[in-house]
Amino acid sequence: MSLGPLSRFMKDYAYWIGAPLILIGGYLIIVGGRFPGVTLAIFSTLAVAMIQLFAIFVAVMPSWAPVWTVPVVGIVCLGMGLGMGYGAAKWPKIGVVIMGLSLGSLLGFLIFWAFLSSAVNTTTARIITVVGVALVTAILYFLLFDHMVIITSAIFGAYILIRVSVLDS
Repeated sequence: MSLGPLSRFMKDYAYWIGAPLILIGGYLIIVGGRFPGVTLAIFSTLAVAMIQLFAIFVAVMPSWAPVWTVPVVGIVCLGMGLGMGYGAAKWPKIGVVIMGLSLGSLLGFLIFWAFLSSAVNTTTARIITVVGVALVTAILYFLLFDHMVIITSAIFGAYILIRVSVLDS
């Protein structure tokens, strides 16, 4: 598997990608919990757009595709993400479930790599671990709405800031 033109685009335009992400990460850390509607809209938009963008370039686009396809596909994915972001702002339960699934999938990967990868390194075990933890986290987020928006916006805001600072390395 290869990201092909997406990896070339990310390397060539790291600073152009990083500048807005620093602003978004700063917003999520500083005031993400104060304005849950805006936070849910931004988070859901980014989550859906990035998942679609990476899925398209991993599974659909050939590795020899030109680099100019990345902004075109990115704008289309961002438009679809904005639709989900609007839905998350209007119906907060959708946004909280997206946050729970996002953080749960990260926790699932962490649990798999920390405890299970040395014993059972199969794709099925990885999928079961990640999906199981993501679903449990999404249900927990649904029950503990307010606190989870604050915690997740701080975690992902910090992650975005740290990841962007090493994006060019």
